Amino acid sequence: MSTPINVPTLYAIGSVVAGYSHSCGLAQGVALCWGANVFGVLGVGSIGGVALQPTPVQAGGVAFVQLVSGGYHNCGLTAAGEAWCWGWNAEGQTGIGSVGSPVILPQRVQDGGLRFASLAAGESHTCGLTAAGVAYCWGGNARGELGSDPGVIGAQRPTPTMVPGVPALSLIDGGTLHSCALATTGEAWCWGDRTSGQTGDGVVDGAITSPHLVSGTMSWAHLATAGSTTCAVEAGTLDAWCWGRGDQGSLGNGAFPAHSALPVLAGSLLLQGPALTTPRVDVGPASGAPGSIVCATTTLGTVLCWGPGGRGQLGDGTLTPRRAVAAPVLVGPPTE
Repeated sequence: MSTPINVPTLYAIGSVVAGYSHSCGLAQGVALCWGANVFGVLGVGSIGGVALQPTPVQAGGVAFVQLVSGGYHNCGLTAAGEAWCWGWNAEGQTGIGSVGSPVILPQRVQDGGLRFASLAAGESHTCGLTAAGVAYCWGGNARGELGSDPGVIGAQRPTPTMVPGVPALSLIDGGTLHSCALATTGEAWCWGDRTSGQTGDGVVDGAITSPHLVSGTMSWAHLATAGSTTCAVEAGTLDAWCWGRGDQGSLGNGAFPAHSALPVLAGSLLLQGPALTTPRVDVGPASGAPGSIVCATTTLGTVLCWGPGGRGQLGDGTLTPRRAVAAPVLVGPPTE
């Protein structure tokens, strides 16, 4: 499918997130998931099978205000600030205090009394922000993506652990093996794997286990990361900038560099429009292909995407095999 399609459902879904082989939506507090039930990621009390349409997660009446998806796990946030997770738990990414068997029904994160204002998920780790802007992360730490153990790589954390050394944060997001966050002052901070320059501090090598400032003097309005690519929207100009892996066009600058350890301009997209409340850019894994898909909203409310193509990932109406699209293309309208 090379253009968006409407997902058949009786529910009015207000937001959608996606993992490696599944998608989930939120409809008036009810979490619904569909796709492959790998590691119990659909939250229906079993493992295996496929849900062809949105299926209610068996959350025991718990209502959610936010959903996030990692590779094969999901987490939901309640209005009271509680985090609940389910799915793959081999790295402790569900935060239930143990590492091992899949969690096939939502369980409350063992947060020690913490209350979160928002959640984010990487491939095998999860992070939460408190109302005060303090970040906590849990799960896999193969490349220091938790940011909570300076100098330590590989120490899994099955419960939330504070990320030290950063100011108050307004947003946090997770990639495959790295994390990035946006400070209330407009600074961007990243940590974890930087073998593709995805931490944006000018270095392509190894990993950093504590938060580092992204290079440059820009003040950021929004940030997102997935795979080994990070993108952000510059405050004021609303330009999109990206850093990290670029060989599949994920940097959006019209070229195919192997990587960039510094932010590069993806194009003046003017991401804020009359129908939008915040400028926004999103990054996601490219299904069945290396690199990351990046999409951004425009002043007209349209969507532009760039990165790997050829499997319909860009939504531009073509399945033509090609290496990648290194500059933004317009996503087509949905079909029935």
